[in-house]
Amino acid sequence: MNAIGANRMTKEANTIISCYKQLNDEAFAALMAIARFRVYQPGERFLRLGERSLRSAFVLSGLLKSVWYDTDGTERIIELLEVGDFAANCESHNKRAPSEYEIIPACACRLLVFENTALEELCRRYAELMELGTMLTQAILFRRAEHTSIISMKAPLDRYTYVVNHRPQLLQQINLTELAKYLYVTRETISRCRSAMSRRAG
Repeated sequence: MNAIGANRMTKEANTIISCYKQLNDEAFAALMAIARFRVYQPGERFLRLGERSLRSAFVLSGLLKSVWYDTDGTERIIELLEVGDFAANCESHNKRAPSEYEIIPACACRLLVFENTALEELCRRYAELMELGTMLTQAILFRRAEHTSIISMKAPLDRYTYVVNHRPQLLQQINLTELAKYLYVTRETISRCRSAMSRRAG
């Protein structure tokens, strides 16, 4: 990557991180010193099922998804990570345990990647980064709780309506199959939900 490209991505990173916490110049420089920019394509794995989580990342562009698999191999999406979101499996890292899910790109993604061990060391040195880490953890917990709340809705139409009302940007980023995996329904059910909402609107 040339200097102009690196500078542009550094500015992107600063904009995203500032949405969580404004860092002073020294803390931000230290954070960027251990970061690397990486592009992931569909089919690659940011975190593999059964591996211990060794890295985490901010999403600069594209969409990541955290997935697990039913006993019959059906993919279930438990988290969709958009631009600005932080991808991590804190439990796997903290417990030094195999990950129970994968983190993979839903489309081509640009990520700002950190090795967890180096990130932990910086958090011990900079109180601001420790506070940032707490905020990022809370954001992860919120996304997981939101998804649990969505799939606890018995009516598929209610699940679909929630996404339309609260996360409409997702509908522009994922296809019908991916949305069905996120809502734990079939493609056909999503199509019926769309039709039902169109009739309501009409």
